[in-house]
Amino acid sequence: MQSNLYLFTGENQYELHAELQRWKKNFSQKFGADAIFSYTSENRDVGNIKQSLFGGGLFVTKKLLILSGLPLDNEQTNKLRAEQLESLTEELMGNSSGIPVDTILICVSYKPDKRGRFYKWISKEGQVKNFPLLDVRALRLFIKQEATDLKLSDAVIDALIRKVGIDQFRIVSELEKLYFYQQSYPEVQISESLIDEVCFGMTEAESFTFFNHLFTTPQKACKILEDMQYQGVDRNQAIGMLYWGLKNYLTVADFLSQGISDSKAIASETKQNPFSIMTILKQAKALEQHLPGLKQFYKRLIETDYAIKTWALPDSYFRLVVKEEVLQLE
Repeated sequence: MQSNLYLFTGENQYELHAELQRWKKNFSQKFGADAIFSYTSENRDVGNIKQSLFGGGLFVTKKLLILSGLPLDNEQTNKLRAEQLESLTEELMGNSSGIPVDTILICVSYKPDKRGRFYKWISKEGQVKNFPLLDVRALRLFIKQEATDLKLSDAVIDALIRKVGIDQFRIVSELEKLYFYQQSYPEVQISESLIDEVCFGMTEAESFTFFNHLFTTPQKACKILEDMQYQGVDRNQAIGMLYWGLKNYLTVADFLSQGISDSKAIASETKQNPFSIMTILKQAKALEQHLPGLKQFYKRLIETDYAIKTWALPDSYFRLVVKEEVLQLE
């Protein structure tokens, strides 16, 4: 095993990049910023990478090399073509001397192809640091640590997760927004309703907010769709939210019909975050009561989407159909 060879991997890009920043900060303090070389798909040049890796440094005594996209990454934002780095990977694996002792190499691949030779090689020769998504308890603790000045209650924290989702980058961004809001309006207490008004949700998070109101206050669910339209969310995004939510709710209903109600077991089978499944399971009784209506909603959504895409119906018809299906669940 080579002590100066690392693989940073995992879906938790926030924690992964936070760790990278710690490495870069500490390395810069010891050896200077010029001793750090970072390569991504935007500035990838195999010749430069090889020079940085195997060539001597005129003004540095030690080097930190960060190479994103290797091993080959299934994450599109970090994906490189295999032929782009084939010569580099072959040279790394074939170099009997290993990584030069004056160099630390960190490869970054969020969802690496574990079948590839280079992944198997680096897993054996290097040190693998895995960064999985946070579970519900860890995510709540993360929010509390990031928002010490806001003093958020557990209920408000859960509302924030439902609204924004589990992406820590977005959570931090929305916490900053809440902090500045509180600075401007110190008399206003941060509540669940304020989270709903101030924070901007992503498709999955908006889906939970929508379905959270669907069984109890369908008028509020309709208002969420109207707000999305006002914010510039197009029909494809809105219908994607509904497809995603309805599919998950119907899937959980199927598990419940089989007597399976453990959130971790369902999350493992569906590849969803346990928090998402827990949110649905909290509405199990309402889900059972409205199951026929949800199935009808899903069927009509598919039919309407197809009719609009084939020009049989105008685009505006989509929201009319959704509103009609939502209100019939009252």
